[in-house]
Amino acid sequence: MVVEAEDPVPVERLLMFHMGALSEADHKLMAARIDGNPEARATLAEWQRQDASIASLYAPIAEEALPAEYKEMLEAARASPARPPFVMPRIGVVAAAVAFLIFGTAVGWGIHELLLPTGSATTTGAARAFSTYGTETAHPVEVPASDSRHLIDWVASRVGTRVRPPDLSRAGFTLLGGRVLPAAGGPAALFLYQNASGARLGLYVSARGHNGTTDSRYFDTEGVEGYWWLDHGTAFAVTGKLSRDRLRQIASMAYDQLL
Repeated sequence: MVVEAEDPVPVERLLMFHMGALSEADHKLMAARIDGNPEARATLAEWQRQDASIASLYAPIAEEALPAEYKEMLEAARASPARPPFVMPRIGVVAAAVAFLIFGTAVGWGIHELLLPTGSATTTGAARAFSTYGTETAHPVEVPASDSRHLIDWVASRVGTRVRPPDLSRAGFTLLGGRVLPAAGGPAALFLYQNASGARLGLYVSARGHNGTTDSRYFDTEGVEGYWWLDHGTAFAVTGKLSRDRLRQIASMAYDQLL
């Protein structure tokens, strides 16, 4: 069978090939057709690059446990009668491309709104704050722990929530003090801790534009690891150059005291 290079490949069929939604026989035929069409190969390669970028961006989220409400939705879907397979109507290539573009944009923006305002803003702010002040020797904090009452009052007045820094002495860390930082949604705060060997931990706090409550979640942002969570509208993040298990234990200790 000879396939002409200029023979166009329908976008909907190319998408089904990309998603692995074709039968084995149709997949082989489509592979031969794509092989003879440089434009289709380029489109497919671009989709593959986009998939790799998305997978890299959301890899930490993919490792998290599925929330209970989503599990219930999946179980309900499995229990419902099977639906016939989706079949795309035979519309023009341009119309199909526009439809997929609109759908992809809507889904992508929905994910952006769902995940980025809280997760990305918090982890990025926490990572940059720790990178800047976690290694500072002359002025790591603005208000020292010895003036804890002023520190707590000052953070409360600037950040908008009253936070008493948790006691992490059981983990070997002592509070050095804290400072107020600029952040995307308004002022944030950073409390710094240090152990006997000089290792430091950061507790980042932001109370602007967040909703809901979550369990702690691991992140690795800009070379800084930690755990972040939401508690009644306030976002917290624990950062430090420790093992992941050690960070999780300390984040859990802080989480329990900040409830």
